[in-house]
Amino acid sequence: MTSTSKTALGVTLVLALFAGATSVSAQGQSRGFDFAAIDTNGDGEVTRAEVDAHRAARFADIDTDGNGIVDQAELIAAAEARRQARDTQRAERMIERSDADGDGVLTQEELQPQPRGGDMFERMDADGNGAISQEEIEAAREHMRDRGGDDRDGNREHGRRSHD
Repeated sequence: MTSTSKTALGVTLVLALFAGATSVSAQGQSRGFDFAAIDTNGDGEVTRAEVDAHRAARFADIDTDGNGIVDQAELIAAAEARRQARDTQRAERMIERSDADGDGVLTQEELQPQPRGGDMFERMDADGNGAISQEEIEAAREHMRDRGGDDRDGNREHGRRSHD
């Protein structure tokens, strides 16, 4: 990791740590703002003292050596811990969605993407010979362009049809 990348990572993490917890949606939450966690007395309102206490606790969690300052290693460790937590949640959701037999692990078959509207290989194999030719690939690309998919240069058009 370059020095510039490390600095950018550090600045990003510090900004995330001290980001204002001021905007709350009608449902009581906004991205990065866990109302229930900050409302420590459970009265349905968050005071400045509760926000300050929450920020201090977050800082203490990152300041693993307790010296009152956060160094680069602590910032990287905090980012890694958050990434690990996200990856763990993602893996748990994937197993929950794909584990057809409920054994808590995924087989190769369970990991295969589930086709939407039929198997893509079979749809592209227009002549049914068990292989996809360059012409069949071009026909599939043309079909996607007609449906508002990729333009002639392979760029996504986000569902809009080209009107050349």
